[in-house]
Amino acid sequence: NKTTQLAALTMGTQCSVLAFDKDPTRAKVLKERVAQAGASDIVNTMCRDFFKLSPDASEVLNLRGILLDPSCSGSGLSAHNLDRLVDGNTSEDEDSLKERVSSLARFQTKALLKAMSFPQVERIVYSTCSIYTEENESVVAQVLADQEPCERPFVLKP
Repeated sequence: NKTTQLAALTMGTQCSVLAFDKDPTRAKVLKERVAQAGASDIVNTMCRDFFKLSPDASEVLNLRGILLDPSCSGSGLSAHNLDRLVDGNTSEDEDSLKERVSSLARFQTKALLKAMSFPQVERIVYSTCSIYTEENESVVAQVLADQEPCERPFVLKP
């Protein structure tokens, strides 16, 4: 997963990875995957709500980068699409899919704004497993358009 890939990239450096998931079951699974990858000494997995984390909390004072992997439709996952083809599971009509993607995009926008609230952060990577523009480019464009012009320690790169 993205957390263990990030841990692999930071091996041999003085960097560490903080991973947050507010759901106890998902946090436990993440912690197990991190251990299986041999990255427990690099990754600190916390069962905690990222939205409730203060930018001046002691555990994030040295935070320099954020990999934001918010909940998404999963539309870009091959297993997701394969299940729909094999099972003929197209029960989600177009209107409900649009509403679901719209709801996810609102959540993703909120998450990206939260990530940008940490003044010491120099890099933010926003990543979903979605193929929908509404969950990707549109979220980033909206967040950047809504921001007050200010000096940021990072530059937007495609």
